[in-house]
Amino acid sequence: MSSSLDPFDTAKEEVVQKLNVVTALYELFHEQKQDGTGDRALSDLIKELKKNCKSVDFYLKDLEATVKIVEKQPARFGISQKELQNRVQFIQQTKNQVAGIKKDIDSAGSRRARKEDRKNLLDHDQFEDPIQTAYNRQVERTNQEYINEQMLQQQQIRRDQDQGIDQALAATNRIYTIASELGEELDNQNKELEEMEHEVDQTNSLLKRTSHKMEKLMNVGGDVGKIICIIVLVVIIALMVVLLFGI
Repeated sequence: MSSSLDPFDTAKEEVVQKLNVVTALYELFHEQKQDGTGDRALSDLIKELKKNCKSVDFYLKDLEATVKIVEKQPARFGISQKELQNRVQFIQQTKNQVAGIKKDIDSAGSRRARKEDRKNLLDHDQFEDPIQTAYNRQVERTNQEYINEQMLQQQQIRRDQDQGIDQALAATNRIYTIASELGEELDNQNKELEEMEHEVDQTNSLLKRTSHKMEKLMNVGGDVGKIICIIVLVVIIALMVVLLFGI
């Protein structure tokens, strides 16, 4: 197949374009650093440089991928070993160049940060009164101890509240259980009362019918009939007592 299918050239063009941008920004960085440009402008330039270096690294990965593809099938793309070595060398040189630029701008950023730290230190801490410093530390320590003590007290209060809530819930559950048992007992007693009322009604009905018959018998049988009726009534009353009270 023709070498026009080789993807290296396209990827290389993208790397070269991005590398040219990085190089131009890097030169501008050195010019501004020497001219004493303001920290804000120099910081913005460093951010832009880092962003473009990251883009070059991204394109270099694509470039390495194309080299690996060609290495697996060199005959397909018509690429010689010398050409492959040149491509690997180009990638490595570009990596080294970008790494050097990143190292330089990182070092510059670190120096600027250290300079700012030293400035802040001189502005605030160098001439601070030792006695005032010791007093401030003591006050801070005392405040922290008070805060810690208050936090412990609040935690203890929350634990006591949780314990009280648990006890109240337990008492509520016990009351609910007792109420349920009382309700069941009342239901059972109501059923027993209803059964007793039913038995009493039946007994009253039987007694009325028996009394009516006894009156007829007493009217018909004279004295003998009355005696028989009294005996029968006594027997009936005894049976009723046995039925009602289980004697």
